[in-house]
Amino acid sequence: MREFILIKGRTGPGNWRFWKIKHRGKKITLLFGGYGESGNRRIIECADKESAIKDVEKRIREKLKSGYIECTPNTESPPTDATREGLEAALTDDPDDLASHMAYADYLHEQGDPRGDFIQIQLALEGETKTKAARKRLEQQEKALRTEHEHRWLGKLSPSLIAQEDAPGIYVVGDEFCYSYEYSRGWITSLEIGLLGLDMGLKMAESPELRLLKELTIRSVLYETTRRKGLDLPRTSGSIGLDALAKSPYLSNVRKLTLGENQGDEVTELLPLLRNMPKLEVLTLQLAGASDFNDILKLELPRLRELIVTDMSEMRLHLGAIQKNKSLGNLTHLYLQIAPSVNYDENLESPLRIQDFRAILRSKHLKSLKHLGFGISDVGDAGCNLLVESGFLKQLESLERPGGTITDEGAKILADCPDLKNLKHLELSENALTDDGKKIIRAVLPHARMENQHAEDDQSFLLPEWMREWDDWYEGEWE
Repeated sequence: MREFILIKGRTGPGNWRFWKIKHRGKKITLLFGGYGESGNRRIIECADKESAIKDVEKRIREKLKSGYIECTPNTESPPTDATREGLEAALTDDPDDLASHMAYADYLHEQGDPRGDFIQIQLALEGETKTKAARKRLEQQEKALRTEHEHRWLGKLSPSLIAQEDAPGIYVVGDEFCYSYEYSRGWITSLEIGLLGLDMGLKMAESPELRLLKELTIRSVLYETTRRKGLDLPRTSGSIGLDALAKSPYLSNVRKLTLGENQGDEVTELLPLLRNMPKLEVLTLQLAGASDFNDILKLELPRLRELIVTDMSEMRLHLGAIQKNKSLGNLTHLYLQIAPSVNYDENLESPLRIQDFRAILRSKHLKSLKHLGFGISDVGDAGCNLLVESGFLKQLESLERPGGTITDEGAKILADCPDLKNLKHLELSENALTDDGKKIIRAVLPHARMENQHAEDDQSFLLPEWMREWDDWYEGEWE
């Protein structure tokens, strides 16, 4: 049965339409209706089998002309082709090699595969010398090929990516689709998932169509505990969609991973996934309830340039491992901002401590680090002194220390260091600076950011912003 959808607008499937058609002998079966509904069924009997085939082809042409997109999953395995397999292996080994892409496109074109034409058009669009009219013609051809053939190129992912099937009940990607993606040179190179569930995780793990994927964004991981027979997944994990994805052999070219809210409760759930991404360059994580970050920091990630870790739940980082990891020599950006436990404990403790800051400054392997962010921390003036004494300030271009306990004394320590003036960006918001302390810093760096300072004994900076707003409302109601 061939499947088609009509996407109306970009606000979700509420007003989409589906249409399915199949024939058996001289009988044609139609299924149609609103997306997500059971729909209506219609049986048409033709004069003979040949008439039924012609009628099906005519109806499909009419649907495509009216804006429907085919999303029939391609479950057939392609015939063995040693030349094609060799070309694809070369692309997997070096996805940036233009010559390999051109050779692959030429081969597909010679075999009569329209994907070869699609790749050739995308390669042509990379050039900057095309006239506006020529570019428009190429883009129209690109769109026509994608509309007609994409469902075959996506394999098992076709129903999910085109028709948003298997999307969990709550999904957000710009208030539009749960799954969005982009092509480059005929391959999916960027994929964004609003909410990753088990079904999508399993499909991705079995999809060689993702072997050239470069950017993967997962906004949130669905918390699931129901196990299915025959699946070898951790018994204690609640993030089984992520566990299923971690078994994929097709993620070796991922350069940028953004992982949002992890509804599981163990950081070790991420390790198998990260081990499958040896070319990772940018890693952005929001971890929930992790007890130790050392396991991730011990991984060999020699290409990693940016590491950003944020969280709004209880977690204690232990950064000792970062001091010993020899593979982090290419790291240029390190940003850590972790909120403490969300409660009203009068003795709130910062999740980032002086020993964590010291581990970064003493590392002999972070020689490329230019941008350091160490937010929501109580290292204060002692941290300023460590930074200056270590000489680490010499190599930095930007320093962000929002949410802390730096006082005027710390400001003077920084301002007295000749290396401070080399910073292109300095952020000291939400510390304990007075107007005098701000003047000391601005005498060296006039454009330094120092908004929302607090009293030296005020620990409210340790609370998430939403809780501070709730406190303000609560106090206002009862005054």
